Amino acid sequence: MVFADRSPLYLAALQRGVRECEDIVLVGSARARDEVMDLVRRERPDVAVIGWLIGDAEQRGSIDTLVQASAICRVLCLFSHDDHDLALEALAAGASGCISKDADLAAVCASIAAVGRGEPLLPLEIQNGLLQRLRKGASPGAPALTAREEEVLGLAAAGLTSVQIARRLSISPATVKAHLHHLYDKLAVTNRAAAVAEAMRRGMMR
Repeated sequence: MVFADRSPLYLAALQRGVRECEDIVLVGSARARDEVMDLVRRERPDVAVIGWLIGDAEQRGSIDTLVQASAICRVLCLFSHDDHDLALEALAAGASGCISKDADLAAVCASIAAVGRGEPLLPLEIQNGLLQRLRKGASPGAPALTAREEEVLGLAAAGLTSVQIARRLSISPATVKAHLHHLYDKLAVTNRAAAVAEAMRRGMMR
């Protein structure tokens, strides 16, 4: 597994602690977005534990990194007590689970192991926020899209290519493709034209 967080003290403490956990092998850690993806692509871990990253002006950067990483391995999102929105968006973007930075070492190790086994992980405090979001859903049966997925979908509907979308949103073409693949999965389609058509059918686009 790999760890990624912008706090050097938290990252160091987590690395020391997880080495005491049985059946968990730490292969590396990172604090910046590029470092995270280089590490994930090189090591191909079963689980990547991702929190806030250096260079993120807002939570968008961490979510984009999570989207790319989740196409390679399972992702466990780290969130602080006031970051419930980040946790919920991380789940919508493809994270397999979330865990609070206030959790103790035993809970962290158990969560990593659970996500590694393919089990979803949804803490109680996040369940409450998720229920509220579901109650505000746009239409019955419509999947929850992240803000960035909505942007990508809208630009795809306007006819922009992946490269053009990347330039418009100041992200990489690889990230655009990752967002598109998540959209395809959520909408149960296999290409962008079908995704746009299905989103329109469900009333998800104006």
